[in-house]
Amino acid sequence: MTVRLSAVGDIALSGKIADAIRAHGPAWVLQDVGRVLDPADFVVANFEFPATRERRAHILSARPHMFTEPEHVEALAACRWSVFTIATNHVLDWGPEGISTTRELLQRGGAQVIGAGLSIREAGAPACVDCQGIRFAFLAYCKRGEYDAGPESPGANPLVPAIAVQDVVRLKQGGADHVIVSLHWGVEFSSYPAMSDVHLARSLVDAGASLIIGHHPHTLQGIERYGTGVIAYSLGNFVADMTLDRPPREEAWQLGHRGGVLRVEFDEKSVVGMDFVPTLIDGSMQTVVPGELETGRIRAFLREISRDIGTDKFYETALPNLAAREARAWLAKIREHGPAGLLLLLRTLKWKHLRMAIGYAGVQIKRVLHLR
Repeated sequence: MTVRLSAVGDIALSGKIADAIRAHGPAWVLQDVGRVLDPADFVVANFEFPATRERRAHILSARPHMFTEPEHVEALAACRWSVFTIATNHVLDWGPEGISTTRELLQRGGAQVIGAGLSIREAGAPACVDCQGIRFAFLAYCKRGEYDAGPESPGANPLVPAIAVQDVVRLKQGGADHVIVSLHWGVEFSSYPAMSDVHLARSLVDAGASLIIGHHPHTLQGIERYGTGVIAYSLGNFVADMTLDRPPREEAWQLGHRGGVLRVEFDEKSVVGMDFVPTLIDGSMQTVVPGELETGRIRAFLREISRDIGTDKFYETALPNLAAREARAWLAKIREHGPAGLLLLLRTLKWKHLRMAIGYAGVQIKRVLHLR
């Protein structure tokens, strides 16, 4: 007896997606891809922008157009969802009300919601599901930021590698046959994970996780079989309007319309099968299963980037993208908020940014030496 799980990437019901829901009705958004999700015993997704009734910005980095109208959550009713992760860098944009409303609306359809809450305890609580005698536990984390949950404060479950490893071990020791970990991490609009993220994902598999599902880059990244587990570094966008936060490179913007359904099959002890069904956000903002030609292109691209996991290609693509995007975003913040915007910029600069710059410099030096 086996259990089938389908996982998809980011869902953001905003911008032109919201316009399409108003024009065509909520069921239209997933009308074409529902058939791919239907055979699964579990369907897992990342819900990117909080639903809010009040829409009062709670943190300085909140952007006025990145929210979900509560009535638009109905667009997800066409599919049978099992687990939604809401551990995102946007989850605290609209404060405790946004978190509570999002949890409430997603749970109405019968899904469990993990990764953010009104306290660190609620944010870090796993979802546990039994299916055909096989016990699954789901965890979700988000890279650190001003949106972190605290002992008595709302936010996302912060990604602290040592704690995440301990959580996986604890759930395995508690009787879970399979632990599924969702990670909101990485560099936006990069097709490759950082080496530090590769090490983290593999350490979670070594600790007992069967599947790692990545979100946040908004582009597909590689998928690998490692040890006894599967690691999908980013599943890209499933439902999203890329014009809301247009990346600096045209190529990345195009890649942001690609995503897919990762289908994984489990027995009581192991992962016994895996496949990937490409999806595409078309010009009308509907998520579709593309034709044979585009499906082949996406599969070929996924094979290519999967071969290059953990290589210098991360530095070659990630740093230029990040630098251009950050410069544009923070110039806008400084114009809008003055000195407060500059302070926010300084607070978000991290050691990882310096590591990335050093890595990029190393790649360029190697290239020059090779040319000589």
